[in-house]
Amino acid sequence: MKVTGTDGKEYTVEPDANLRDANLSGADLSDADLWRANLRGANLIRASLIRADLRGTNLRDANLSEADLSKVNLSKTNLMDTNLS
Repeated sequence: MKVTGTDGKEYTVEPDANLRDANLSGADLSDADLWRANLRGANLIRASLIRADLRGTNLRDANLSEADLSKVNLSKTNLMDTNLS
């Protein structure tokens, strides 16, 4: 799946993707398969991650404030210093 970030860059959202520091604020990532993806430092403010597969994903230092995490699989996800407010 391709997603255009608020910075105008196009990102490929898939398992093992390197999305470090990606600006995906407000993106619709519902049902996305981000298994083992690197989202370290990513901006996911107000993103929709409904039913997304985030197993084993690196979300260290990411900003997920106001993100919709309904029915998200977060098993073995790195959430160190992640903003979940």
